[in-house]
Amino acid sequence: MIAAVYANLSDTERNWGDATRESIHYEAALSYMQESLSASRKLPGDDVPTRRDVADSQISIGRILGPLGRFDEAERYYLAALPEFERLAATDRDNLEARQDLANLYNYRGETLAMAGRAAEAERWTHRYLAV
Repeated sequence: MIAAVYANLSDTERNWGDATRESIHYEAALSYMQESLSASRKLPGDDVPTRRDVADSQISIGRILGPLGRFDEAERYYLAALPEFERLAATDRDNLEARQDLANLYNYRGETLAMAGRAAEAERWTHRYLAV
């Protein structure tokens, strides 16, 4: 529950950042999402929902770092989440939530690469998003 509260606070701040383009909101969103990730990593067990929460937090951090111009850091978070979402989507092809998670990761990575001026890579990831 703590992880979810921090994630919700982060989403609110990121939305304010998107609306105002003020970095203070992205910085606050980053802080909240790092707390959410930390809380998710402390959960006992190695079940699918916990692994998904960790990967989802990593993606959210990547989405926040992009507008802050911290593209290399964003890329590291996307790459950390990628194997988990690929594994979940491959394990059960009928699991629409897992496929949506993977598609979102591809899309957000493409958006961040576009912000970084890496158009060709962004286009490849966007095409992967569309394929899912």
